[in-house]
Amino acid sequence: MTSLPPRPTADPSERRTVTLDAVFSILGDRDRRRLVSELVETDSLSVEEFARSADRDEFRVDDTRLYHVHLPKLHDAGVCNWDRDAGAVRRGPCFDDVAVVVEVLRANGDALPGGWP
Repeated sequence: MTSLPPRPTADPSERRTVTLDAVFSILGDRDRRRLVSELVETDSLSVEEFARSADRDEFRVDDTRLYHVHLPKLHDAGVCNWDRDAGAVRRGPCFDDVAVVVEVLRANGDALPGGWP
């Protein structure tokens, strides 16, 4: 497997932003919400640990959706930098655009239909 190239760390004044529509598309899947939510708590995480964690028993380490849908979507949006070879995900240059929405939703999780995430 090859790593996706890391997104360049741009000067904050040149950093692109994610539209609100894109944020809702990114957060429109429960598994991506969980992954982004974990990145709010830590700068990086192991994909294997995320896939094996107890509250994500629907995931398997070889889960096709994780590796072929969710991680590429987050990487392409600049929300995370995914290193396939190292099996690690870290915050990307556009992470803060999504994290602010995650924090609002988490703070109001009890009022959301179905809760959070």
